[in-house]
Amino acid sequence: MQNQIMDYWHQFLQLEFANEILMIFGAMLVLIGVMRIIKSSLRLVFWVLLSGIGVASVSYGMNGSSINLPGTGGSLTELVHQRKEIPADALRVLCLKLDDGQDPKPE
Repeated sequence: MQNQIMDYWHQFLQLEFANEILMIFGAMLVLIGVMRIIKSSLRLVFWVLLSGIGVASVSYGMNGSSINLPGTGGSLTELVHQRKEIPADALRVLCLKLDDGQDPKPE
């Protein structure tokens, strides 16, 4: 049975347009596969786009907002970037004050 299938395959490859037939068949399989993927993922693409628009609007709104949300100030970010210069004890005190809800600014 397997030898017979291989004989058919070799006979097919001897045809004049065998390569073109294989290309058309492969392109049809790719097209069908891509269409199925897009069809099943259309909802996902919609929700990803919607989430991206939401993140962009929050980011844009935070730049011009007068509301000061905790953790959005640049001071904490600057401290993280300068952590090599801050001793471990000072960083621990700052973290403890942040956990207690106290203002980490010196008095």
